[in-house]
Amino acid sequence: MRKDLEILSFSLGREDAWQLESLQKELGIASRSKLLRMALDCLSSERKALEGYKGIIGAILTVSHSPLADARVSSLHKGYEHLIKTQIHNTLESGCFELFFIEGEASEVRKMYAAFRGNPKVRNVKIFVL
Repeated sequence: MRKDLEILSFSLGREDAWQLESLQKELGIASRSKLLRMALDCLSSERKALEGYKGIIGAILTVSHSPLADARVSSLHKGYEHLIKTQIHNTLESGCFELFFIEGEASEVRKMYAAFRGNPKVRNVKIFVL
């Protein structure tokens, strides 16, 4: 075993465990550990890329969530209305999808991204800096 690796133990719900197994097979990744390390690298890269911006930036923020969480997620963006230039909300069979065109101070954009990313009712968050 590599000396730079730390062994962690944690639980996943059935659906998350199924997704992990499915992705591992679909992508041909040797182990679940490797898949989790890759996912962590993706999240870390996204965060680091966003941290590099200063001044006024424009971005597209996408958020998906359950329709049951609609009110809670909608309340999240209220503190960032000064950044939002356009918002599109769509309810699909698979859930709700929000698309925000935002512009403002990079530090504020990071806070908005973190607010959505940290909410347990949000399924997925992506940001694309323009």
